[in-house]
Amino acid sequence: MYLHELAQYTCISKEVNTMKRNYTVSLLFLMAVAAPFSAHAQSMADYTCYPIFMSRAVTPNILIILDTSGSMNFMAYGYDGSGSDAGYYLPDDFDPNILYYGYFDATSRYNYTGTEFDRDPAGVWNGNFLNWLAMRRVDIARKVLVGGRASSRTGTGDTNLNGEIPLQASRKYFKFYTDSGSYSPYSNQYIYKLSKGNI
Repeated sequence: MYLHELAQYTCISKEVNTMKRNYTVSLLFLMAVAAPFSAHAQSMADYTCYPIFMSRAVTPNILIILDTSGSMNFMAYGYDGSGSDAGYYLPDDFDPNILYYGYFDATSRYNYTGTEFDRDPAGVWNGNFLNWLAMRRVDIARKVLVGGRASSRTGTGDTNLNGEIPLQASRKYFKFYTDSGSYSPYSNQYIYKLSKGNI
């Protein structure tokens, strides 16, 4: 009986040793596989991938196509391009609760000096009203892309932003607002004509 127990113990011992060896080999294998993924300093190469046929990075190209057709000289606000009034400006559509984007600061007041609008806290013109009144579609596009149509971009002195002067004589228009006295020096239903870049 003793020999039988000894043989059984030897078998169990061999199985345990085999399991330990397998465990050790498995652990060594996992460590070898995981070693390349250990923490190291990151570089842009970790986040940048180029196609295999490119040997180096190419400087990005951006193409912006700006519509220069006659419709870009339409008013930015208040033009009805659809429905029964298609092609006409909607009268009296200024909404003081909307901030209109344009060359004028919508939250400031302005005075007209005879040649330009200057910012003045006591001014009689409202900047938001001027944006609604004077901005054409092309003016908005220029403002977004390059800051507007400027008189000078040399970086010296003051730079004035100028409204678009359309080549087509037919691109003049009229606008009015019932309560314009709250936003301009002209009260009631004063009609404003915009032609050749002037109000």
